[in-house]
Amino acid sequence: MRILAAAAFVVAAPALADVSAGVSLLGGVQGAAVTYEGGRAGQAFGQLALAADLRPWRALGFDAFVLGGAPLAGGGPAGAVSLGARVGADFTNVDFRFGALVNASPGAATQVWPSFTVRAGAGDFRAVLGVFDVYGLVPARLGVDWRGFGVALVPLGVEAHAVWPVSPAVNLSVEALAYSLLGAQFVDVLAGARWTL
Repeated sequence: MRILAAAAFVVAAPALADVSAGVSLLGGVQGAAVTYEGGRAGQAFGQLALAADLRPWRALGFDAFVLGGAPLAGGGPAGAVSLGARVGADFTNVDFRFGALVNASPGAATQVWPSFTVRAGAGDFRAVLGVFDVYGLVPARLGVDWRGFGVALVPLGVEAHAVWPVSPAVNLSVEALAYSLLGAQFVDVLAGARWTL
C-alpha cells in the first residue's frame, strides 16, 4: 500500500506543482451616451467586478467572473449583471478559454452568449482574439499583449489594460474601453487588484 501511495505521489507531484489560483476585485464607472434627433442623453453607471481563475492540473484552466452595474443617478435605465464561466488550457505558446456569458437586467430578456479567448505568440508577446471576454462589455476584440500591457481593437473603439506587480502575490490592474455599440457610445474604466492564492 505504501508503495502505491509513493508511486501516486511521484506521478501527481509535478502536476500539483503547477496548481495556481487567483482572485481579482475591480471597481469603476461606465459612461453611456446616445445621440438622437434633437439632442443627446447620457448616463453614468458604477461597476463592480469579481473574477477568479484556477489552474488545478497541468495545462487545464478555469476562469469565471461576475460584473454588476447600477446607475449613479436615478431616472435612468436599470442596472445589469453579467456572469461568465469558461474552461480551457495553457500551453507554452498558446492558451485558450471557451465558455458562456449570461447578461441579465430587470425588465429585459436574459441573454446567453458564447465567450472565448485565444492567445498565441512567443516569449512575452501574445496576439489575442476574444469574443465577449472582457467582462462581456464588448462583443469582440483583436489585439496584442506584452508583459502585462495590452491594447486591442473592439467594435468602433479600443480596449487597453495594464497590470503592475506590487508583490509576489498582488498585482494592480487597470482596464479601459471606449467603443460604440447599437447607436450608443460607451467609456468604461475599471481598476483594482489581483491576489494570487
